[in-house]
Amino acid sequence: MWSVSTILTGLYSFMIESSPTMGSIETSSATKRQLARQSLAFNVKDKHFSSLFPQYVELYKEMQAKRIESGEAANLDLSSSTDQIIGNNGDNGPLLAMATAVVAILSVLFALRWI
Repeated sequence: MWSVSTILTGLYSFMIESSPTMGSIETSSATKRQLARQSLAFNVKDKHFSSLFPQYVELYKEMQAKRIESGEAANLDLSSSTDQIIGNNGDNGPLLAMATAVVAILSVLFALRWI
């Protein structure tokens, strides 16, 4: 029988695995970093994301205001600004920790639903 701990361990190992698996999409590390940098701009457009994570919507608005103040186009790649979220130089430690926490919470909620 699977416990919450073994489910989380399995999900965690799946997330950090780099070999191709059924249903996975193969991309380079550079492409993954680029998509991670663009994900905030994409996600703030979703009303469910915005209601669940208002702090990231606020962060996005602050970054947009800074870009406008500095004279840059507001819709450019947010790579330099979002490095504080995903970690500098491609260090995905903070992103991985946040993803693991989200998976843990969702797993507990899923387990509680069936009890």
